[in-house]
Amino acid sequence: IASTQQIVVTTVLNHLSKAKEEMAELDLSRLYTAEEKALLVEAVEKVGIERLKPIKESLPEYFSYDKIKLILMDL
Repeated sequence: IASTQQIVVTTVLNHLSKAKEEMAELDLSRLYTAEEKALLVEAVEKVGIERLKPIKESLPEYFSYDKIKLILMDL
């Protein structure tokens, strides 16, 4: 989406976050795998949800901050 629209990923995430707030039924699960969600939930249970850095450090290296934010929006 970001490259097609020539915007940064953060802008896309901001738009998705706003849409999710306005439409609670918005399903973002097509944008991540069930395994990624399970890993994120496990990390959040271990380190909490207050800060992203400890979550990121608890996950495999391929997880980007953007992927973490996306999945957190959908919890």
